[in-house]
Amino acid sequence: MAESLAERHRIRPMNLLFAQVWAFWIAPVLVASAIGVLAVMIGLYLKLVVAPRYPKR
Repeated sequence: MAESLAERHRIRPMNLLFAQVWAFWIAPVLVASAIGVLAVMIGLYLKLVVAPRYPKR
């Protein structure tokens, strides 16, 4: 007996499990990357904009 259209396009539990595992794996990577980019931007701002205002003696 052939599957109906609804049965073929049903989300299977394993697909949901893999989606959840993927989200838990990628979230820390994205957060760490965002924090790193923010730290680099602040460091470059301090170096290129603020530091020239206070020359070394």
